[in-house]
Amino acid sequence: WLWLILSGVVSLFVSGRWSLALAAWLAPVFLLQFMHAVPWWVGVFGIWGVTALTTGISHWRVVPVPWFAYPLVIAAITFPIVLPFLADRVLAASVPGLAATLVFPAAWVAMEYVGARLNPFGTWGALAYTQTGNRTLLQLVALTGIWGVAFMVTWPAAIVRWAADQGFAGPAVAAGVIVYALVLAAVLVYGRVRLGRSSSAAHRVSVATVGWPEGILEIDRILRAFEPNLADAERDELRAAFARVCDHFRARTAEAARAGARIVVWPEANIMAYRADEPAMLARLQALAREQDIYLLAGVAVLDASPGPSFENRAMLFDPAGNTAARYVKTTAVPGFEAKFGVRGDGRLPMVETPHGRVTT
Repeated sequence: WLWLILSGVVSLFVSGRWSLALAAWLAPVFLLQFMHAVPWWVGVFGIWGVTALTTGISHWRVVPVPWFAYPLVIAAITFPIVLPFLADRVLAASVPGLAATLVFPAAWVAMEYVGARLNPFGTWGALAYTQTGNRTLLQLVALTGIWGVAFMVTWPAAIVRWAADQGFAGPAVAAGVIVYALVLAAVLVYGRVRLGRSSSAAHRVSVATVGWPEGILEIDRILRAFEPNLADAERDELRAAFARVCDHFRARTAEAARAGARIVVWPEANIMAYRADEPAMLARLQALAREQDIYLLAGVAVLDASPGPSFENRAMLFDPAGNTAARYVKTTAVPGFEAKFGVRGDGRLPMVETPHGRVTT
């Protein structure tokens, strides 16, 4: 049970509000130890419970669903995480030697890969995203996609579990650790070489992102915008909040441009405006791109209050001249709120040639 408690503490920092890259390496170690220390059914419900609890805490107000549906959504999206641990518990003992350590990372990759194909949320929550600060490791994506990163992060948990069965002693354990160390070293050397080649390229461009401001507009208030009988006074309050959010993005973008960024990206649907306010909002974004001499890719949501509540979830690219260079309306909607209210696009991605290379939304 100590393993489960430790995993719970560490799992709070795997993703969500407090993402730490190291936590993604440690949490599977503790969870796998727990799975092998208790009956399998206790392991399933223990891991599911802790994962759901910690994900629910770390993703509160990150997952955009109403509060009453939040526990069910969290329970649903965390249950597949149990499956690699169960697979290791059932199958690893029948695999000889060091090969037994491949069961868990292979099962984890299979879980994420199948989920990305079947889950309407796609690769959202994939373990590789926890390692975005490790540019050297992430070069592996060029060879294996994000799946190779997940394999390297989860493999140590299986090696620790296997070594524990050997009493953490003996030539087999030493050989297993050496094998993983050599594979990891090869991955990191490849990453450094690849980064070195890119850093010596003739043309480089700085790219910046701007994040959502805390304390201006919460998800509950945003959802109110889609109430069919919203009072004019409340709509005006939302309109003012939308403007303050936009001001935040404009100010941070100006800072990024002064620091050398030539391409600035804003997250999906972070800039909101009612249809009547759309021309003024677009004019502000066009002026920002022109004044800062940047390519600005903005996630924009344009809301319609009538004849029924709906919105367009757009990615809009503005060039340094202030022109709208590309416009894409999201085609694949997330189930629930977005599927209910979102207007679908045609699925065709626009391509724009820039001095920095080809850009798409």
